[in-house]
This record gives sequence, structure tokens and C-alpha cells, in this order.
Amino acid sequence: MTTFPVPTTLPTEENKEGGVMIVLASGYGPQQSAARRSFFSDTGVDKGAVLNRFVTWFDQWSLPLAKRRGADTSFDRRFFCIEWPESDIGPAHGPQQVARFADRIDELVRVVEERRPKIVVFLSCYLWQAVNLPDSMQALQKAWGAPKSAGRRLSSHRLGAFHQSWDKVEIIALPMPSKNTTDAFVLSLAQPVHAIFDKVGFLPDGSSDPLILQAARCLVLDKDASIQRIRTQLHITPERARSLFNGLQGVVYEQEATCQLTLKS
Repeated sequence: MTTFPVPTTLPTEENKEGGVMIVLASGYGPQQSAARRSFFSDTGVDKGAVLNRFVTWFDQWSLPLAKRRGADTSFDRRFFCIEWPESDIGPAHGPQQVARFADRIDELVRVVEERRPKIVVFLSCYLWQAVNLPDSMQALQKAWGAPKSAGRRLSSHRLGAFHQSWDKVEIIALPMPSKNTTDAFVLSLAQPVHAIFDKVGFLPDGSSDPLILQAARCLVLDKDASIQRIRTQLHITPERARSLFNGLQGVVYEQEATCQLTLKS
């Protein structure tokens, strides 16, 4: 059985209990163990291609993570990462992996009973499906309680991305970063993912509305036209579009006494 190096994160007061746990399938971490440990998003420590790409998604969700050693905040230190299962499950592809993952549920239970994360992000929907099998749910009951629902989709894109609330944890299931996880797909997750972090009180200092930058791209220097464009391109209500438009005043545009809109220099 092959054992892969784990992208270990420096233990901190913020992540040793009640933090954000990133779960990666075995074999997708770094090729070699790092010489030192650091906070999760430190680009000075190799995490492997998958996690390196995943870290960049947080900027698009208006949940920016520090990238340099010494720049980390309490928000950055909440994160830690594990590989589960801890070693290779053998030949299995697609949905066949779900049962193999579930057979190793005790490895996950051991970590979550010790660390009690408030948010768990699975970087494979097959990993998430494995924890929702009956025997897995029973094994996780002490740490997580029971699922409150079967989960809901986070995006209208073809790729699967889900949120599921349990009694004691919020679960996010995402596809593994790849050529298929386009910027458009990642941006489509911004509002719901931001809301989940807000729900548990984990927003970083200076976090802004995740749709504000997308709304800025819709401005046409005409109030009504801009609001309509924000509404149609972001697929939101007129009230939400108007609120986003108003939120851009002083950031992207200024409104003069004559009510004329001008771009902010």
C-alpha cells in the first residue's frame, strides 16, 4: 500500500479545534514532504498543484487568504488540511470510489472528533457522498450530529458543488480544481460560499460583498441600464441589483449633483 506525503498545516489556536478543514483525496498533495510547516495558504510551502490552485479561489469569493509568511491573520490560521483516506484505496474510478472511501471512514472520524471543525470542504464530491452513506453517518454522529438535509447545489453550472448543514458542522463539497473548474464556475460559487463562512462567523477583516466586483463590470454609466445589466448578468432580484449598484458608489463611480454618473478616478 502506497503512503503519500500529507500537506500538513501548522497547528494553531484557531485550527486545533473549531476551524476550517480541507479534505483532499490521497495522492493529490505535494510530491515531497515540506521542509517546514506553515499556515495553509503560505505559497512558500509546496502544497501540490491542486491545493495551490484551490487557494486562489478564495480571492474570487471575497475571502482573501494571506500568501506570505508573516502576513497571516487569525482567519488564515483557521485552515488546516488532511488527506483522506490516508493512503491509496487501490484501483477505482468515478463513483466506484465512494464505497472505498467509506470503508476508511474511521480515519476521518478520528480527526474530526479531535479537531471539531466548524466548516469542512471536500475537494471531491465522491468524498462527500462517502460520508453520507448510512454507516458513515452513524460513525460521524458523535462529532457532527446528523445531516439537516440531503444538500443543495451551489451553482447552476454542470459541475457539481454542494452545501450540506449537519447539526454541528457546515459541509461544502467541490470538484477538485482542474481545467474544468473555470473562472466562471468559481465565480458562480462566490455568494453561497461567502454566506456559509458568514454563517459561522468566519469572515476575514475587510471582506466585501462577493458580487461587488462582478457588479462593477456591469456598469454602463447609466443608473437604470446598469441596474438592469447587473440583474440579468448575475441572475438576481431587482432589489439585490439596486443594492449592489448603490454599493459601488464611491468605489467605482461618483454621482454628481446633476445625477450624472462619472467613473471614479
